[in-house]
Amino acid sequence: MARRESVQKGGMLLADEWKLWPMDDRNWELCRLSDGAWVPCGRYYQYNTIDQAMLYVLDVLAKQGATDQMLALASALRQWQDGVERLERAARSWSM
Repeated sequence: MARRESVQKGGMLLADEWKLWPMDDRNWELCRLSDGAWVPCGRYYQYNTIDQAMLYVLDVLAKQGATDQMLALASALRQWQDGVERLERAARSWSM
């Protein structure tokens, strides 16, 4: 029960009813808001797959017709990917 209680605080909000909750230093779990409480979904991600969590939520939102939330998350995903690409370019230039 402690884990279920602990997901109520913190995490990275992806959309109104979706967030990633940090399980430890390397792993995240997708949670969904249900009846006013965050519920773990059993979908796990690591630092390098957070974009996959966003794509999953985008798919769910698209199927629900939640256009505004979908567009906001799609914009956040583009910003995330741009940031990752900039960091990768910087890391490559440092190693040269």
